Amino acid sequence: SLDCIAVGNIGNGTNGAILSTTDGGKNWTEQGVPQSVSALYAVSCATALDCVVLGQSSGTVLTTTDGGTNWTVQKSVSIPGYWPSVSCATALDCVATTITNVYAGTGAIYATTNGGATWEAQKEPPGLSPGFTGLSCPSSSECVAVGSADLQYSKYYSASAGVALVTTNAGATWSEQSIPADVAVLSSVSCPSVTDCVVTGTLANSANVILQSPKAYSLAARDGGIFSFNAGFYGSMGGKPLNKPIVGMASTPDGKGYWLVASDGGIFAFGDAKFYGSMGGKPLNKPIVAMASTPDGKGYWLVASDGGIFAFGDAKFYGSMGGKRLSGPVVGIAADHMTNGYWLVSSNGGIFSFHAPFFGSMGGKTLNAPIVAMAPDASDAGYWLVASDGGIFSFGTAGFEGSMGGKALNAPIVAIAASTPASL
Repeated sequence: SLDCIAVGNIGNGTNGAILSTTDGGKNWTEQGVPQSVSALYAVSCATALDCVVLGQSSGTVLTTTDGGTNWTVQKSVSIPGYWPSVSCATALDCVATTITNVYAGTGAIYATTNGGATWEAQKEPPGLSPGFTGLSCPSSSECVAVGSADLQYSKYYSASAGVALVTTNAGATWSEQSIPADVAVLSSVSCPSVTDCVVTGTLANSANVILQSPKAYSLAARDGGIFSFNAGFYGSMGGKPLNKPIVGMASTPDGKGYWLVASDGGIFAFGDAKFYGSMGGKPLNKPIVAMASTPDGKGYWLVASDGGIFAFGDAKFYGSMGGKRLSGPVVGIAADHMTNGYWLVSSNGGIFSFHAPFFGSMGGKTLNAPIVAMAPDASDAGYWLVASDGGIFSFGTAGFEGSMGGKALNAPIVAIAASTPASL
C-alpha cells in the first residue's frame, strides 16, 4: 500500500504530530491533532481508514475512522506510563504495550476489542514484568510482544535480557519464548504469522542484531510415522492399525498440533488439532490424497486425486479440478491464509492456484521421485513441495532446512506441514 501514517512530536514533545502520505512517502501532509495531546509514540492501521495512535500522557489514545482526516481522543482510557507500541489486527481488535516506570523499565500488555475505547490488562507469565517496546499481531488471536527484563531507561538499553512473549488465544495466556542468551534488548518485531517473525535488538556488547524465526516442518509417512525438522512432535499413527494408508497432513495455526488424513478420508488429530469431520466410511469417486487447514484452524479441506474438494468446519469452497483434464493426478493442497484461497499440486509438480498467487512449480522439470504433497510458508509468500523420496523443493519465501532425499525410509514420504520452530 502507498497509504501510511507516521506519529511523533513537535519541539520538546509538548505537542503531538501526525503525518500521512498517499504516495508511499514522497509527500507528507500534517494531520490535525487536538491541542491537549503531547508526544505520540505508536500507530497501527488495520485498514486505510481505521487507525489507532498511542501517546505519552496517562495513556493517550487517538482513533480515526476516515484515514486521519479527523481524530478522536478516547476519554475513558487511563493507563499509567506511556505506550511504545500497538498492533491492530482489525478495526476493533488491538493490542498495546506500556512502560509503566521509565526508570525501572517495567511494563504491561493491554488489549481492546472496541477500537480503543476501553483497554484490559493481559495475563503475562508469573514473575515477569519487562518493558515491552515491540508488538506484532498477525490476527485477532495471535500476537508477539518483545522487550527486555530490567530495562533501564535512565541508562538507555542497559538491560539484563531480551524477552519475547507469544499468545495464540487473544491474550488469555502468554508464553515466554526462547531467544539467544547474548541478546540484551529486543526493540521491535514484525510477524506475518506467529511462526514467522523478524525482530530487531541489541546484544550485550551493544552491537545491533536482527533475529528471524527459523523455518520448520514435519513429514508424515504412509504408516503414520512422523519426521520433524526443527518442529515439535505431538504424536503419530506409526505402529497403529489403519484401514487405509495415511496420505496427507496439515498443521494448526500455532504449529502445536496437526491432522493426518487417510486415503478413505479418515482424520486423526494430534496436539491442539480438533476434529471437524471426515469422509471416512463415505463413498468417494477417487481416493483422498491430501488436506489443508483454514487460517483459524477451525476447519480443513480434503482433496481427492481427481481434484475434488471436501470442506469441513469453517472451510469454504473456492473451486476444484474435479471433472477437468489433468496431466497427472492431484496429490496435494495448501491454503493461502492471506487470500483464503488454496493451491493444488499434481504428481509432476504442476501447481493450480485458486484465489491464491503463483510462486513457481516443478511442472516440466525432471524429478527423481513424484511429488506427493505441498505446504505453505508461514508468511504465505511461498511453499514447499515434497517428493516420495523425501526430496524438498522450495519456492517464494519458503526456506530449505533439510530433507530425507537419498536417505533410507521404512515407507515413502506422503506429506509435509509447516510447524512452530523450537525457538525464535
